[in-house]
Amino acid sequence: MWNGSLCRCVLSDLEDPVFSRLFTAEWEAGEDLGGVVCATLQDYFRDLSEWMPRFFYCKLVRECLTSVVGAYVRAISKHLLPVNTSSLSKGVSGLHHGAHAASSFQFASVYGAIERVEADMAALQHFFLQHQDALRQGGMRGDLAAEFRPFEHLINVIRDGVEPETASDAMELFQLFKADGLKVVIAAIYCNSSIPKGKREEHLAAANKLYKGNDKSNPAKVNIFEHEVESAKPKRTMLGTFFGRNRKNLER
Repeated sequence: MWNGSLCRCVLSDLEDPVFSRLFTAEWEAGEDLGGVVCATLQDYFRDLSEWMPRFFYCKLVRECLTSVVGAYVRAISKHLLPVNTSSLSKGVSGLHHGAHAASSFQFASVYGAIERVEADMAALQHFFLQHQDALRQGGMRGDLAAEFRPFEHLINVIRDGVEPETASDAMELFQLFKADGLKVVIAAIYCNSSIPKGKREEHLAAANKLYKGNDKSNPAKVNIFEHEVESAKPKRTMLGTFFGRNRKNLER
């Protein structure tokens, strides 16, 4: 529990100098916010590693990695205009017709913005690579690069919106961040000024279908909540199945 509190403290210290400044004109112009994250984390990790038990320290490093990646990707959604949260359950159609009318910011250059995201991602990857032993002891499984796939999903949606080729990227963001993932996708579409208004509506409609799980034409586009619904159903045991099938025989 105190690991979570420490991680929230670290993220709080990064909010004003970094996360609130991401996806802005200053950031797009080259402000090295990824470097600020790395320097701040290094200061924290140096101090905490001296007094925290190794087990808890490694867990903290692992949690910080997940939290920093999530906070970075979510940061783009802060540019959406105020939302009526009651409309969130209606999907994208409820969000972009009034509730989220537009974004307060658009990229001067989509490819320039993508380069900035890639540069920040590279800086963070390099930093956490130096702490890979702690990450593995803290529970990380697989390749470190896999932890940064949310950046790649974001980049693809920023560049192409929600097309058949990027539908899986949008789905991954929905699965990872649920309703926040929906906001990220909408914001990424709005921030791309090169998308004509009519085409933007098509991207938003496509995102709507994916989020609601209504597009059954592609097996990859499934309802992301179906698994949650299934898991909520009571499980039938083998013993229960046996008695269910043989109830009449047993009652004789």
